[in-house]
Amino acid sequence: MSAYSLLVFGALSLLFSGVLGGLAGVLVGAALLLHGGVELWKRKVLIAERKVAAAKALAVNQCLLAVTVLVYLLWAALQIDSAEIASILQREPIKTILQAAPKDSVELMEQLLPTLLRGCYLIAALVTLFSCLGMAFLYRRSLKR
Repeated sequence: MSAYSLLVFGALSLLFSGVLGGLAGVLVGAALLLHGGVELWKRKVLIAERKVAAAKALAVNQCLLAVTVLVYLLWAALQIDSAEIASILQREPIKTILQAAPKDSVELMEQLLPTLLRGCYLIAALVTLFSCLGMAFLYRRSLKR
Protein backbone atom coordinates (compact mmCIF):
# COMPACT_ATOMS: atom_id res chain seq x y z
CA MET A 1 0.00 0.00 0.00
CA SER A 2 1.06 3.59 -0.52
CA ALA A 3 2.88 5.24 2.35
CA TYR A 4 0.50 8.19 2.26
CA SER A 5 -2.62 6.01 2.29
CA LEU A 6 -1.21 4.10 5.26
CA LEU A 7 -0.54 7.36 7.08
CA VAL A 8 -4.01 8.76 6.33
CA PHE A 9 -5.88 5.57 7.27
CA GLY A 10 -3.68 5.08 10.31
CA ALA A 11 -4.35 8.62 11.54
CA LEU A 12 -8.11 8.32 10.90
CA SER A 13 -8.27 4.95 12.63
CA LEU A 14 -6.31 6.28 15.58
CA LEU A 15 -8.49 9.39 15.80
CA PHE A 16 -11.88 7.67 15.54
CA SER A 17 -10.90 4.72 17.72
CA GLY A 18 -9.43 7.06 20.31
CA VAL A 19 -12.62 9.10 20.42
CA LEU A 20 -14.90 6.05 20.43
CA GLY A 21 -12.73 4.07 22.82
CA GLY A 22 -11.80 1.13 20.59
CA LEU A 23 -8.49 -0.36 21.69
CA ALA A 24 -8.17 -2.59 18.62
CA GLY A 25 -8.64 0.40 16.32
CA VAL A 26 -6.06 2.41 18.25
CA LEU A 27 -3.55 -0.43 17.94
CA VAL A 28 -4.23 -0.92 14.23
CA GLY A 29 -4.07 2.85 13.65
CA ALA A 30 -0.70 3.07 15.39
CA ALA A 31 0.57 0.08 13.41
CA LEU A 32 -0.57 1.64 10.12
CA LEU A 33 1.20 4.88 11.03
CA LEU A 34 4.35 2.91 11.79
CA HIS A 35 4.16 0.95 8.52
CA GLY A 36 3.45 4.16 6.57
CA GLY A 37 6.40 5.92 8.19
CA VAL A 38 8.76 3.05 7.38
CA GLU A 39 7.40 2.91 3.82
CA LEU A 40 7.95 6.64 3.28
CA TRP A 41 11.44 6.65 4.81
CA LYS A 42 12.77 3.53 3.10
CA ARG A 43 11.23 4.40 -0.27
CA LYS A 44 13.10 7.72 -0.22
CA VAL A 45 16.32 5.84 0.52
CA LEU A 46 15.60 3.33 -2.24
CA ILE A 47 14.92 6.06 -4.81
CA ALA A 48 17.85 8.28 -3.80
CA GLU A 49 20.54 5.71 -3.10
CA ARG A 50 19.30 2.46 -4.71
CA LYS A 51 20.35 0.50 -1.61
CA VAL A 52 19.53 -3.20 -1.44
CA ALA A 53 18.89 -2.89 2.30
CA ALA A 54 16.13 -0.35 1.63
CA ALA A 55 14.43 -2.69 -0.87
CA LYS A 56 14.63 -5.54 1.65
CA ALA A 57 13.26 -3.31 4.42
CA LEU A 58 10.35 -2.27 2.18
CA ALA A 59 9.60 -5.91 1.36
CA VAL A 60 9.69 -6.87 5.05
CA ASN A 61 7.49 -3.87 5.90
CA GLN A 62 4.88 -5.05 3.38
CA CYS A 63 4.93 -8.56 4.87
CA LEU A 64 4.54 -7.17 8.39
CA LEU A 65 1.74 -4.91 7.15
CA ALA A 66 -0.02 -7.99 5.80
CA VAL A 67 0.36 -9.72 9.17
CA THR A 68 -0.98 -6.64 10.99
CA VAL A 69 -4.06 -6.39 8.80
CA LEU A 70 -4.68 -10.16 8.74
CA VAL A 71 -4.55 -10.38 12.53
CA TYR A 72 -7.02 -7.50 12.79
CA LEU A 73 -9.37 -9.04 10.21
CA LEU A 74 -9.26 -12.39 12.00
CA TRP A 75 -10.00 -10.69 15.33
CA ALA A 76 -12.89 -8.73 13.75
CA ALA A 77 -14.33 -11.86 12.14
CA LEU A 78 -14.24 -13.67 15.47
CA GLN A 79 -16.08 -10.76 17.12
CA ILE A 80 -19.17 -11.19 14.94
CA ASP A 81 -22.04 -11.94 17.27
CA SER A 82 -25.49 -13.07 16.13
CA ALA A 83 -27.17 -11.23 19.01
CA GLU A 84 -25.42 -7.98 18.06
CA ILE A 85 -26.45 -8.42 14.43
CA ALA A 86 -30.05 -8.97 15.51
CA SER A 87 -29.84 -5.78 17.58
CA ILE A 88 -28.49 -3.83 14.59
CA LEU A 89 -31.32 -5.13 12.41
CA GLN A 90 -33.83 -3.69 14.89
CA ARG A 91 -32.56 -0.13 14.39
CA GLU A 92 -34.16 2.36 12.03
CA PRO A 93 -34.21 2.53 9.00
CA ILE A 94 -33.22 -1.14 8.70
CA LYS A 95 -36.12 -2.24 10.90
CA THR A 96 -38.69 -0.51 8.65
CA ILE A 97 -37.15 -1.94 5.49
CA LEU A 98 -37.14 -5.45 6.94
CA GLN A 99 -40.77 -5.15 8.04
CA ALA A 100 -41.72 -4.75 4.38
CA ALA A 101 -39.83 -7.91 3.40
CA PRO A 102 -41.26 -11.43 3.63
CA LYS A 103 -40.72 -12.93 7.09
CA ASP A 104 -38.96 -16.05 5.80
CA SER A 105 -36.51 -13.86 3.81
CA VAL A 106 -35.70 -11.82 6.91
CA GLU A 107 -35.14 -14.97 8.97
CA LEU A 108 -32.85 -16.38 6.28
CA MET A 109 -30.91 -13.11 6.13
CA GLU A 110 -30.50 -13.05 9.92
CA GLN A 111 -29.26 -16.63 9.78
CA LEU A 112 -26.81 -16.07 6.90
CA LEU A 113 -25.55 -12.59 7.78
CA PRO A 114 -22.75 -13.71 10.17
CA THR A 115 -21.42 -16.09 7.50
CA LEU A 116 -21.65 -13.41 4.82
CA LEU A 117 -19.80 -10.93 7.02
CA ARG A 118 -17.07 -13.48 7.71
CA GLY A 119 -16.89 -14.03 3.94
CA CYS A 120 -16.32 -10.31 3.47
CA TYR A 121 -13.50 -10.43 6.00
CA LEU A 122 -12.03 -13.41 4.14
CA ILE A 123 -12.13 -11.51 0.84
CA ALA A 124 -10.48 -8.51 2.51
CA ALA A 125 -7.81 -10.83 3.93
CA LEU A 126 -7.08 -12.37 0.53
CA VAL A 127 -6.87 -8.96 -1.15
CA THR A 128 -4.54 -7.74 1.61
CA LEU A 129 -2.36 -10.83 1.40
CA PHE A 130 -2.00 -10.74 -2.38
CA SER A 131 -1.45 -7.00 -2.59
CA CYS A 132 1.12 -6.85 0.22
CA LEU A 133 2.99 -9.92 -0.98
CA GLY A 134 2.88 -8.55 -4.52
CA MET A 135 4.40 -5.27 -3.36
CA ALA A 136 7.03 -7.13 -1.33
CA PHE A 137 7.96 -9.13 -4.44
CA LEU A 138 8.21 -5.94 -6.53
CA TYR A 139 10.41 -4.27 -3.92
CA ARG A 140 12.70 -7.28 -3.81
CA ARG A 141 12.98 -7.29 -7.59
CA SER A 142 13.38 -3.51 -7.91
CA LEU A 143 17.16 -3.60 -7.62
CA LYS A 144 17.70 -6.72 -9.73
CA ARG A 145 17.03 -4.90 -13.00
